[in-house]
Amino acid sequence: MIKNVKKTFYLLVILFLTACSFESSGEQKINITSGEKEIKVITYDENGNRTLKEFEQIHKDIMNDIGWEELPYIAINENILLEVSNLDGKELVIEDYILSKDGDFKYEGVVDTFTIPFNDGKASFDLKTNAAVGLSSNSDDYLPGNALRCFVVYSNSSPIFSFLLRTDSY
Repeated sequence: MIKNVKKTFYLLVILFLTACSFESSGEQKINITSGEKEIKVITYDENGNRTLKEFEQIHKDIMNDIGWEELPYIAINENILLEVSNLDGKELVIEDYILSKDGDFKYEGVVDTFTIPFNDGKASFDLKTNAAVGLSSNSDDYLPGNALRCFVVYSNSSPIFSFLLRTDSY
């Protein structure tokens, strides 16, 4: 019962954030999938005026509401497809952070950044390991499905959305 309430709240937060974002270039739709799995999207204001700490708080709220175990599990080397309508640009910059189980960025200032081509509203990448997972001294972090990741996606130097998932350390 409590899990259902948490899931409902999580969906309402996403709907609220989506409704408040992207006022300019028409309605923007974002879909993230890996195989048959849909990954929830967290949208940001188009102006990008939020700080990294404010982003972290959004992620913490979601993690506290649904629990880290409810994040989708995506295996290393699986492909992640990003479909975004009404977005200009030829590439997306992605910042990959390791999260603690309460949603904090686990290693302050440690981020893996990469760029992927964006064509016809689509971009994709294969999920690779993040070297920062090896910094943990907690053996539980190395168990299957216990590496928690946050991907913040930028277009034209502005953060536009993020997504959270569980994966393996290596």
